[in-house]
Amino acid sequence: MTPQRAAELLPVIKAFSEGQQVQFLGSDGQWRDCKIACWHWHTNWRIKPNTIKYRRYLVSATNGKNYVTCMNEENSVEFISQLEDQAYFICWIDTEWQEVEI
Repeated sequence: MTPQRAAELLPVIKAFSEGQQVQFLGSDGQWRDCKIACWHWHTNWRIKPNTIKYRRYLVSATNGKNYVTCMNEENSVEFISQLEDQAYFICWIDTEWQEVEI
């Protein structure tokens, strides 16, 4: 291992030692959560990024135009059903929750 590679891995190893979730890049190109790290130096590692889940929907405004807006997953089921009952609600754009890394 080169000093440069050790410097790249140091923040990941430190994060793992502090209980943060780390991930490795699997052979299928997907990031996988790591429960017990076997530090293979040739493996790509990262600190698991934070994510948010959202769902987009279409609403009509009083000016006659339609707008796309979104809600995050933290909204309760009650809020979702109340939203669907509003006159300005047109339809869901996403049928499922979307997830994005931030």
